[in-house]
Amino acid sequence: MEDKIINLKKKLLASIPVLMDGGTATELERCGIHVCEPEWTAVAMLTEQGKDALLKVHCDYVEAGADIITANTFNANPYAVMSFNNGRGLDSAGLVRESIDIAKKAVAMCWQGRSVLVAGSIGPVGDAYIPDSRPDKRILREDHAAMVEHIAAAGADLILVETMNNWLEIEIVSEYCHSRRIPFMVSVVCGEDGLLLNGDNYTKLTDLIDRFNPLAICVNCSSLHITKLALDRLSLITDFPLGAYPNIEDRLSDRSASDPKLAVTSYQLSEFIKESVNKFNLSIIGGCCGSTPEHIQALRKLIDENVI
Repeated sequence: MEDKIINLKKKLLASIPVLMDGGTATELERCGIHVCEPEWTAVAMLTEQGKDALLKVHCDYVEAGADIITANTFNANPYAVMSFNNGRGLDSAGLVRESIDIAKKAVAMCWQGRSVLVAGSIGPVGDAYIPDSRPDKRILREDHAAMVEHIAAAGADLILVETMNNWLEIEIVSEYCHSRRIPFMVSVVCGEDGLLLNGDNYTKLTDLIDRFNPLAICVNCSSLHITKLALDRLSLITDFPLGAYPNIEDRLSDRSASDPKLAVTSYQLSEFIKESVNKFNLSIIGGCCGSTPEHIQALRKLIDENVI
């Protein structure tokens, strides 16, 4: 694992784009797995059909050329699991372990001759799109500490602290990752002004980088327009490795269709990423909700053909 992370760091410092995978929820929907609250994507871990679909989704992204596969742990934290346990005997540690095992299995099964890393995902304890749903600080600390431990014990290569809508939780998870010497990246979800969704600005960014040394700072699960605004702001503050994996979902379309309507085509995402790499020197690229293996394959082509 250390060799993989050393190689990742070398790429990031050399501004060689590292390719993330794409959306999980929307791909599970295309496989016939209904994704909704309170389980969200954790619903895939509750049946053999769901686990098989998740394995297929991960394999599709490995075959599309992703350098990092994100395990399905985003909604497997203790606070979330408590909301949908309902006597099922579920526990966060078990869900995290099995999710990471499935991601590792996909990498082993579908290996394309490249080094592919598995990232454990940690999101906000409350609803990522409703900042006011955040519980009190004690719960935040307990929940994030547990998730860092679960992901580390399951053997992920790194932690992806993503879709973060406030600085408090970013600092809490970063502190735990740093103290455990676990490589991690931070990614934020933003509002119409390019600031964090709860309105926090980026004045704490330099201190966060100095204290906890994340691998990169990214913007995710935000539209192309908002992602650009956020990158404009971030690039004025730091020359630290930046990344973007935008939300391109058409939320009005039928996500379960085999050929769903796309809000952003592979070509449009490729053009956006190409422009962003040139302007902001991005080190991490990929897609979030709505993106497909076809989108990731198009981004892989940009890298392999030295377009970016």
